[in-house]
Amino acid sequence: MPYAIVMPCGSGKTPLSEKYPNLYDVDKFSVPEHVDEMIASCAQAVKDGNWDRHERLEYTFIHHKIAKLPAHAVVLMHSYSKAALYGLKVLGSLKVSKPLLERELKKRAREKGEWLVNATKLNWAQITNAKICHSFDEMERSLVALANNAKTLEKDRQEGESKVGEHSKAPDKHDVESTSRVTNS
Repeated sequence: MPYAIVMPCGSGKTPLSEKYPNLYDVDKFSVPEHVDEMIASCAQAVKDGNWDRHERLEYTFIHHKIAKLPAHAVVLMHSYSKAALYGLKVLGSLKVSKPLLERELKKRAREKGEWLVNATKLNWAQITNAKICHSFDEMERSLVALANNAKTLEKDRQEGESKVGEHSKAPDKHDVESTSRVTNS
């Protein structure tokens, strides 16, 4: 199963996912025929605070694509709740500093409109336990370090499975008893 790094809106998910092949921006899984519905759902979540409904709608459209990703893949998610919905192990959380966010908000207001500005502000404020990055270079370095953990974890998992495969015979009575004694002492 792939991993996740939580990065709220405006943190650079898109350009970083385009630069690194094992990183995937969750927004890039959307398809054109669902964009209007997703925008309307996001705008409604901004109004009523029901992000669960919005995340579940997105899940119905894209979960099958995320399920097909390689095991060492890292999906850049907007929130911990979204990562949990997809069953992804979160490696960490990053977000831009308030001044960088303000610059991004101005850009988004020109390009996308007020609904995205409001969604970005709310999403940024919602992620409270993230490492705050004061430049996009710092964001990239931090993201790469976290993403490299996925490769290490996947390698460890595969090595563990191969060791299990080597010792896949059923344990005999002596093996079970010696394990029990160690556990209970």
